[in-house]
This record gives sequence, structure tokens and C-alpha cells, in this order.
Amino acid sequence: MMNEIEAQKQFIQKRRQHFLSEERNNQFTHAFNQEFIPTYQTWKLSTDLATRFLCRLQADDVWDFLRLNYTAGSPIAELPKMLDDIIDVLEVSTRFWQENKEALKQIGYFSPPMPWFYAEYYLKVLGLISVCYLLQREDLLERLLNVILANAEDGLEPDNTIEDLFYYRFDERDDPGYAQFGEYAALLSEAMRSDDKAEKIQILNTYLKDWYHEMVGMSDSEYQSHLDPEQNGFCGYWSFEAAAITYLDDVDDAEFYQYPYYPKDMVEWAREQRRIHYARQDSALQHPLLLSVGQNAPFSGKYGVDNFSGFERHFQAGDVLPNGQVSGKRDKTGNPIFRKDAIWRLLSRDDGGPTRFTPDELAKY
Repeated sequence: MMNEIEAQKQFIQKRRQHFLSEERNNQFTHAFNQEFIPTYQTWKLSTDLATRFLCRLQADDVWDFLRLNYTAGSPIAELPKMLDDIIDVLEVSTRFWQENKEALKQIGYFSPPMPWFYAEYYLKVLGLISVCYLLQREDLLERLLNVILANAEDGLEPDNTIEDLFYYRFDERDDPGYAQFGEYAALLSEAMRSDDKAEKIQILNTYLKDWYHEMVGMSDSEYQSHLDPEQNGFCGYWSFEAAAITYLDDVDDAEFYQYPYYPKDMVEWAREQRRIHYARQDSALQHPLLLSVGQNAPFSGKYGVDNFSGFERHFQAGDVLPNGQVSGKRDKTGNPIFRKDAIWRLLSRDDGGPTRFTPDELAKY
């Protein structure tokens, strides 16, 4: 039986952000499971309009619980299923708002369940979109987008930053041409729209440098909540949006590890899941094209490291495949780490041709 001191040591070693106290983690976890969820189940059965509308708050609580679990060091694989609960609640509460909007306004409820255009909710919306990418739940993005659009007031469309995050999945949507929260949040759009990875890293560094004050600072209930004696409102400070761009654009993020609110573990987990996904598409009759360092790339296209967490690269046909860079790591002098045992996998071809081949076809390469 683990004693209290051992349990505390284990918690300290496991947590991903040192601000979180074991007391806060235990209290919120108990309240979430034993109080919040049973209460919402009861409210859903109520015939009172105001009580039913309060059920919208469950999405906020589940989002906080997801962040708390990540902060406390829970396995990342346990987090994706929480996104289902969040989207489900947002959809139900949005429909309820649309069906009862006038009656709710008469009793003092004038805002939709997820007013993303308010500072208090804006970072949360960016976080939700980003975590869908990072936790491999892109299947939820269309539903989340529809919720955001349905919560818009007076014809207000999502701003550049929100739309640019969705662009990775839905590239046919129009550019709204405005930033909801000024120049600082607009840095994200600059990073996403840059085609130069060095420039992208520089912009994200600028964004992360002042992220806590500029972005978390928009929320009075969350800013400096870790300093509260009981840590009320604190579930972890995480720039999921910067992490999502890093993952989606395959950016070398070693420089970002200096920021305690950069969720490096989630980025590495996402990269590993992507590598596993590529491997699962292989079959007995359709094999990937795997090449060693020093071989020539037979096709122009995108290649990724197959045998460890590395970065994707674009090569031209005939290029000599170089050592593979290890993602998220530096040597003792701060330089990138390269491995000469890298195995390069063909991921996509510029000519649109196949990336998997029969054994006889592979023999040509």
C-alpha cells in the first residue's frame, strides 16, 4: 500500500506543470466525478428553462477536466474521448439556445452557450480546435465548426485566427479578413500563413514569449489562478494553439521547450500517432517505400522518418537522403540531433502517384 509521502512524490514526478498541487488535482477530480456530472444529469431532466440552459456549463467543466488531467500527467491516450463529451454538450446546448432564444432572453440570458467572440471564451475555442488536431480527433472538427457558426451573433463570422486553424482541414472557406483580438493573436495567423519554417519558428517564439500575459490574461477567472491558496480556476496553462501549428506544419519545436506552457508531450504523442497511422496503412500486398540514409529519392515529394520521431522533409527526385533529425531534442551544446540510422518513408508524391507498392515494384528501388 502506497503511503501518503510516496503518493505525493509520484504525483510531483508525473505532473507536467509544477504549479499544480496534488490537493487541487484531487479536489477537482472528486468534485467533477461525484458532484458536477450527477448534477448535470439531474438538470437535463428539469422542465425549468433556466436550469436546462445551465447544462451548457458541462462543456466548460469537461474542458477543464481534460486540461487538468493533462497537467497532472495522465496518459494522453485517455484524453481524446473527453472531446466527444464536450462537442456533444455544445451541440445540445446550442440547439436548445436556438429553439428557446427569445424565452431565455426574457429571463436574463442574452448570450449563446459558447460566445467565442468574448475574450473569456476565445482562447478556449482556439484550444478546442487545436486539441482536436493534437489528439487525433479531426473527425470532430466539422461539428465544432458548425457549433461556432451557430453561436455567432449579428452575422459575426469567425476571425482570421480561427479560420486559419480550420484551414488545415477545410481549405475552401473564405478569408474573413479581420482579427478579433488585435495584433498579438494575429501572430498565429502570420505563423500559419508563412511558408518559411525559420520565419514560422521566429513568429511562434514571439507569440509564446508573451503568451501567458497576453492570452491567459484575457480571462480574469484563469489568470494567476495558480497563486490562489486553493488554486480555484487553475487547471493548467497550455498554449495548445501554438502546439497544433507546430505539429501540423512539422516545425522543429526544440526552442519552444523553454516555455512551461508549451505542451511538448502532446506534440510528441501526436507525431508518434501519425507515424503509427502511416504504418497501419501498409498491407501484405502494398508495402511502403523505405529508404536508408545515403540513397537517392526516387520521387519528388514528402518523406518522413519511419523508425523514430523525426521531421518530414520534401525532397526532389535524385536528392541524396540525409541523416534524420530527432524531433524535440538538442545535444548538450544546444544543436539539433541527427541520426544516420534514419529510415525514410515516402509519404506523398508531387506527381500524385502511389506511395505503396507490390514486392516486385519495390525491387526496382
